[in-house]
Amino acid sequence: MKTTVIYRRYKTGDKSVVALFPEIEGDCSGNCLAYEHIGQHGAANYNHMVAITTPADAQEDDVIELHNELIGIGYELRIAKRRNRTGRPRAGRLTLR
Repeated sequence: MKTTVIYRRYKTGDKSVVALFPEIEGDCSGNCLAYEHIGQHGAANYNHMVAITTPADAQEDDVIELHNELIGIGYELRIAKRRNRTGRPRAGRLTLR
């Protein structure tokens, strides 16, 4: 079974990419799991992350690099653009080159 991932880019700072896993609980407070190159796995409030980030283009090198890093640690991924109102991810039509 593939794990749904949503790639987002921070609006400020170094504008790095973060991978959000909306279907995986990150902690007991209802936050989702997130992953970054620096810091790696952690919990993140999905709505807060959407507020402070923008959608990341799956064709950009740093997104591809993060995607490949996640595959390298064992994830089988399905890329989505966002989750829908029910909290479930909506499938996107993103492909990696």
